[in-house]
Amino acid sequence: MHRCRTKLSDPDNRTTKIILGCTLRLFTVSFSDRISAASFCSESCNIVRNASCDSYAGNLELSIGTTALSDGESMRPLYHLDELGCEISTDEDGNIIRLGLPAQDADKAILLLPPNDTLKEIWFGGTDITDNGLEHLSKFPALEEIYFFENRITDKGLASLSTLVCLRTLIIGRGGNEINDGTKFIYALPLLQKLKISETPLKDRSLKGLSRLDRLQQLDLYGTDSSDVLSQELARLGNLEILDIPRTCITDRTVKTVAELRELESLDISWTNVTRACLDDLTRLPQLKYLYLAKLPGDGSLESLAGMKTLSFLSLRECSLGTDDIEVICNLKQLKCLDLENCIAPPDSLSRLKKDLPDACAHLSANELRTSTKNST
Repeated sequence: MHRCRTKLSDPDNRTTKIILGCTLRLFTVSFSDRISAASFCSESCNIVRNASCDSYAGNLELSIGTTALSDGESMRPLYHLDELGCEISTDEDGNIIRLGLPAQDADKAILLLPPNDTLKEIWFGGTDITDNGLEHLSKFPALEEIYFFENRITDKGLASLSTLVCLRTLIIGRGGNEINDGTKFIYALPLLQKLKISETPLKDRSLKGLSRLDRLQQLDLYGTDSSDVLSQELARLGNLEILDIPRTCITDRTVKTVAELRELESLDISWTNVTRACLDDLTRLPQLKYLYLAKLPGDGSLESLAGMKTLSFLSLRECSLGTDDIEVICNLKQLKCLDLENCIAPPDSLSRLKKDLPDACAHLSANELRTSTKNST
């Protein structure tokens, strides 16, 4: 992202395109020859009022407060985006495609921003945006990605998303406890492909209707209060490729449903209530490449991992591993990376793993893999 400071030339003295923030080409100001242009005046710039058009025939710095579209027409406010504290990125044609709101007065900034049909991505993370500010999102009908993080939004604010029919990605991190029934507005977004609601106390009732997102490819509910009620919604999400549900309240029951998602390539069920028994169900996933099983209980066997022929990444961090478990892991020759951070394993495990899986275990050290005298699972 870069700050906006744009100059343009108007050698014909006929039409000046006011470009906000490099290239927000939303306002075209037409002046006939020699018509008084009582325009481009603001407290922050020194442009002379009532100058004739040919005064602007050279380079014009667009730090703009107000403009008149023609003689006698009322003034209306225009704002330079960097004066509002915004940050932008543009495409090759100069159209604004990404916008970051200021940390303070975000409601004011989004209120003053003019409509834009090229803006694709907007960041609210860390700002003081409220539900009132979000009511102005309808000015950006082409939005495809929205990012929230530690924002004071509620169900009322989520209702403002309902007009954004082009939205494909929605990220809500640490959303607070006032997001509940408003999720129904999210589930009505027809093109949504990526949804992340993390570290938010989302209740089971808030999951009702999730299955309506039939285009969803990536779902992340990390750190929510989701339970096995989630399985009823997941069953209809046949296009899911990435599913992250760590630090939730799910059990093996949900994993049985997950095992029917034939397109799934990545699954994170770390720090949940699942057991090793669920691994047998996961062997039915024909495209599973990444599997995260942190804090998986030690009771039972890891033998089912041998049936996951497409697996290239495995995380077993914070697990207790026995000799039999190490044997199973050493036979996973297709692994490209193995994560055993803070695991407990028999004394010779590290050398055995590095010998049998040299590439996958190249990064492993004694500091990551702690030893114990446990001989078997």
